[in-house]
Amino acid sequence: MSALKCCMLIVLVPVIMLAQVEHTPETILEETSVSISKTNSSKSFKINSGDKIKLWTVTKQVNGQFQAAGDGKISVVSQGRTVVVDMAQIYKVRIYSRPSVRVAGVATMLVGAAGMAFGTLSTVVGTIGLLKGDWGGVVIIFAPVLPAGYGIMKLGERFYGKTLSMKTGWKFS
Repeated sequence: MSALKCCMLIVLVPVIMLAQVEHTPETILEETSVSISKTNSSKSFKINSGDKIKLWTVTKQVNGQFQAAGDGKISVVSQGRTVVVDMAQIYKVRIYSRPSVRVAGVATMLVGAAGMAFGTLSTVVGTIGLLKGDWGGVVIIFAPVLPAGYGIMKLGERFYGKTLSMKTGWKFS
C-alpha cells in the first residue's frame, strides 16, 4: 500500500505545482490601466485597476477584477487568485459598469422582456381573433410593443456593460 502512495505522490506533486505556476503572476506588471481602441476610429475604452471585466480566450473564460497590464499580458484577480492572460489569446472582452448602473440595466432588461412578451401575446391573440372574425383582433394594435420591448432590453444590456470583440477591430493599446 505504501508503494501506491509513493507513486501517487510522484504523479500528483508535479501536477499540483504546475497548476500553481499557471495562476501566479510571472512578473510584476507595470501598468495599472489598459486602453482598448477601435482600429480606424477614435472610440476607446479604458480599464482601470479594480474594474470588473470578463475575458474570453481560446481555452478559457476569466471573470474578475482587472489588476495590471504589461509585456503583452493582463492580470485579473479571479476568485481570490491572480490569473495572467496573454493579450494575443483574448478574442472578446466585457467591461462591466458600476454596480448601481448594472442594477438599473437588469431592471431595464426586465421591462424590455415584459414588453416583448406582451407584444408577442397581443400578436398571437390578435391574429387568432382576426382569423375567427371576432373583435378580439383589436388586440393586435399592441403588436408594436414587441420591437419596442426588444429595443428597451438591448438598452438595458448596454447599461449592464460593454462587450468588445477583438475580431471586429478592437485592440489593446
